[in-house]
Amino acid sequence: MNLAVRPAGWGRAGRVLLALLLLVMGLVSGLQPAQATMGTMLEETGGEEPSSIGGLYFYNYGQWELNPYVNEQNNLVMEFYTNKVLGGTDTIELRYPAEYGWNMTGAVYQISVNPGENWELTGTHVDGPNGPSIVFQLPAGFAANPEDKVQLFLGLAENPPLGGEYMFSARTSAEEAWAYFYSYVYDKTVRGLGVTAGSDTAGARDVPYTFSFDAPYRDQPVLALSSSEETEATGSESGSDTTVQLTFPPGYTMNAELSPSNVSVRTGWEGETVIEPNGTAVYYGEGGERIVEVVIPSWEMPRLTPVEITLNESAGIVNPAAGGTYVLKAQLAGDMESAAYEIVLREAGEEPVDTTILAVKESETSQPLSVTGSVYTLQVPYTVSGPVTVFVELNDARAVLTAAADEGTVADVTYGRQSEAAGYYLQFDGLGEGINTARVVVSGAGAEPHGYLIVIHRAARPSSVPLNGTPYPLTAAYPVAVFAEGAVTLDFTGSTFSAGAYVLAWEEPSPAYSTGMKPVSKVVRFEISGVTTAAGQPVKLTLKTTSGNTNKPAGVFVSSGGGWVHDRSGLVSEGGAELPLSGLPAGDYGVFEADYTMVKMKLGKPAGGTRELTLTSEEGAEMYYQIGGQGYQPYNAAQKPLVKAGEKVTAYAKAAGRLDSEPRELTVPPIPVIGKAEDVLKELKNGQDFNGDGTFDAGDVVDYLHLIEPYRAKP
Repeated sequence: MNLAVRPAGWGRAGRVLLALLLLVMGLVSGLQPAQATMGTMLEETGGEEPSSIGGLYFYNYGQWELNPYVNEQNNLVMEFYTNKVLGGTDTIELRYPAEYGWNMTGAVYQISVNPGENWELTGTHVDGPNGPSIVFQLPAGFAANPEDKVQLFLGLAENPPLGGEYMFSARTSAEEAWAYFYSYVYDKTVRGLGVTAGSDTAGARDVPYTFSFDAPYRDQPVLALSSSEETEATGSESGSDTTVQLTFPPGYTMNAELSPSNVSVRTGWEGETVIEPNGTAVYYGEGGERIVEVVIPSWEMPRLTPVEITLNESAGIVNPAAGGTYVLKAQLAGDMESAAYEIVLREAGEEPVDTTILAVKESETSQPLSVTGSVYTLQVPYTVSGPVTVFVELNDARAVLTAAADEGTVADVTYGRQSEAAGYYLQFDGLGEGINTARVVVSGAGAEPHGYLIVIHRAARPSSVPLNGTPYPLTAAYPVAVFAEGAVTLDFTGSTFSAGAYVLAWEEPSPAYSTGMKPVSKVVRFEISGVTTAAGQPVKLTLKTTSGNTNKPAGVFVSSGGGWVHDRSGLVSEGGAELPLSGLPAGDYGVFEADYTMVKMKLGKPAGGTRELTLTSEEGAEMYYQIGGQGYQPYNAAQKPLVKAGEKVTAYAKAAGRLDSEPRELTVPPIPVIGKAEDVLKELKNGQDFNGDGTFDAGDVVDYLHLIEPYRAKP
């Protein structure tokens, strides 16, 4: 049918009917298959929009199960089957429980299909009203079709500190509905187990043993009494107890009729609270172990506090007859794990332990140490904030060293035995400027203990470092790094810092290949370590600028291998520029004077009540548009968008080496009723820019003339 030639005898009513026919055909042709499918799906699901994600599943790299214990880490893989076509304009949102800790420092995200090539992803962490989430932007060129298996490779996630059931949820931008995955985290057993005995001699009798550990994470005790009679019999107010199991290896003997009077329980940071056990029991394990159970009223044992359980001399513990290393264990009844501690028993009649220090080996990060009596001092540069590890050699492998941070120091000190040698390592973490001290005591059975001081002297923090790769140390108290006497600064306020966190920077050469660009600041590249940026609080980069002489506008540009691209979030003012950075992505940064990218708009001839929108710019430029404020879309000349009269259109363009164009706005003019040439003359008197190119010219006249309906004379 040739709709441009109307049958003879058609009047105004025929024209109206033809217009309605054109409108209906335009609406029908505009209905996308996806829209029709969605209508069918909504009808099948009773109006509830289904998720675009099916079979959502999580597992660790290289294995199928997630780590089930509290505070343990998972290298997560998120896997699902897509029910929708996913492309480079789509996003995937992962909402995770707030109790999970997430390592966002330098995180690398990847995605693959079926499986296949790994694509790099960008992930933005968001704190929403329903919990934190990561929004992943799919890369350009990526495609996944319905029933494809999609795998996302994520950074380190740390399990919550408390056991329980936790829910992950995910969705894509193709649908708003969420898919869900439930994980279960188990409480760990007791933590930080230490065991001391009144004698370390083999064959010793009636030896008191003390088990020290941190109280468990769980909110509720492991064992709950099952009846009111049991509650009344034990005097339990809450009806529940916590049972601690202490395991002695084969070779130990003790009183099989152990009673609560043979056991003392203390809790609190100073051991100030004494708890009366509700019951005790001794039985053999499958391997000949002696297992002691101590039942403790749970309401009297606060969570996350130290606990000491002492089996006194009346418990009748007798050490094994032979000297050697024996492993003692502690756990909560019902737990899957136990904490272990080694006790070394010396043979009866051995010489007393030598409790003197033979030598202290300095750390690789320190200068040679100086010794004054029982004080060992090391010097470390300001760039070292921890950890610093030194090794202490003892004269006797049987000697025991204990260590703690000295009063007034800000250092966190941990220690442990160096394999089976007569030595220990001490690790200083979170070093402050100036003096950091650890007090160590060397002791042994029947020997005189000796005390020593290990001192780490850390140089003062610099006010500025050069742009040559020199690291700038970062802490919560000093979150702003200064380079080149203030020419460049990075503000990490609100981030969290691990021990030894730093940022370093290099000055990069200016881009000689970018025509029309002139640098008016330092051009820099950064590297960070040990910093976790806060969601919703980006890092602030400040670049001091110099006055240019090209009289061009300036902007902040970033280069990550694909040319210099203008970052529109950067604000340039007199004397400097600021740019908010999410996670400090890799690349070079600088402020440049440059030309603006050009963008032009033009409307096509009306057809069916709509008009095509045409955008033009420099060769290689990317163009973007939005209609009615609904968000910018990339412009595709092969699929030009259609607009209607009265709609507001905004467009801009960007190109490497140029500033993004200022957004151009256009309100689509109404399509007048034109029946004959006289009607065109009336419109021309108004001087209306009808095709949206910004000027009233011959092109507008031609478009008006095309509105005159063709007429065929009667035969």
